[in-house]
Amino acid sequence: MPHQIVIDTMVLQKANALLTREPRAARRFARRVRLLQEIQQGRWIVLYSDKLLAEYLRQVPSPRNDFVKTFLAIISNRAMGMTQKNWPRWPGGLQERMRNCRYPSHDKHVLRTAYTEGTRSTLVSEEQAILSSRNCILRVFDVAIRDI
Repeated sequence: MPHQIVIDTMVLQKANALLTREPRAARRFARRVRLLQEIQQGRWIVLYSDKLLAEYLRQVPSPRNDFVKTFLAIISNRAMGMTQKNWPRWPGGLQERMRNCRYPSHDKHVLRTAYTEGTRSTLVSEEQAILSSRNCILRVFDVAIRDI
């Protein structure tokens, strides 16, 4: 079974560029595109929530390449077997633990979408504040945070 993943909106925004030629393999842009390709190929199950979907659509209103366009179609149409809606209960104790991990409060909805009790998921981000909290978030929430 494919692993569950959440994509931070910043990653999607930075992947939303016109493609005039094949991106160089070592570039961060190429890694973003490769991740979106892996999602299209069914290697990941994308966790989403209504809040995160609304943020994607607000921050990327005009997809500029087929990879971003397909990702948004997969999420918006809730493609069978490729997505899973996830908005778990979020008791106050978890919010306090998130703050103790120094996870940015403005991105709480991203972590909450990635949080699955009993199953490790992966959150992909390029935001330094999120990345710097990765060890604590893994220990407390069992969510692996990785850079693109």
